[in-house]
Parts: sequence; C-alpha cells; structure tokens
Amino acid sequence: MPTKKTSKKTAKNKPKLFCEVCGLEVTVSKPCGCSEISLICCGKPMSTKTSKTDSKK
Repeated sequence: MPTKKTSKKTAKNKPKLFCEVCGLEVTVSKPCGCSEISLICCGKPMSTKTSKTDSKK
C-alpha cells in the first residue's frame, strides 16, 4: 500500500515522540486534543521532541 508523503513544511508543526531505548520515532499526524501526548515503548514513556531539535547531523 503506497504511503502519502508529508512535506517538510507540514511535518514541522507535528509533534514527534522518541524512544530512548530502541530509537523508534513516531510522528503524531492528528493529535487527539489531550493536554499531553504519551506513548509507551520498551516499557518506558516516549519522550517528546520537536522537529527543530531532531534535525540530522
């Protein structure tokens, strides 16, 4: 199934979550409206990242 590519401009405003154990990154495409986004990976809460801080070096 083909995936829809997201432009960099659109992706900048979307929150990202990062697992510090395995390195999994999740981009939230449609937030639910809760005050805080939280997901569990590898038994630990994933940390929130913004796209400005996660640019590749």
